[in-house]
Amino acid sequence: MTDDASLEFYHGWLNRVPEYLGLLALGAMVALTYQGAASLPEKIPTHFGLSGAPDGWGPKSSIYLLVVIAVALYAGLTLAQRFPQVFNYPVKVTEENRPRLQLIALGMLRWT
Repeated sequence: MTDDASLEFYHGWLNRVPEYLGLLALGAMVALTYQGAASLPEKIPTHFGLSGAPDGWGPKSSIYLLVVIAVALYAGLTLAQRFPQVFNYPVKVTEENRPRLQLIALGMLRWT
């Protein structure tokens, strides 16, 4: 498999399905958080013990931190896909196996 063929395969529409699903889930998370935040009480549980009972409390605005973290993770992973040459691979990278390793790594990153 040549470099061009592997990159063409990677950028195909079917390989983008996990990315689109992630973006859809992220959009739903943002929309549902902002829609449901109005109905939350001023003080919400922020931590749960081993029994499942809440043992930490905070303001309802702390729920937005989860949205910010999710958006940052999505953006960071999307950005990381642009630089597969700097990934840490578990085997020695040669000219022969580089396209295959990059395809595997990018696929795993996309599903993550």
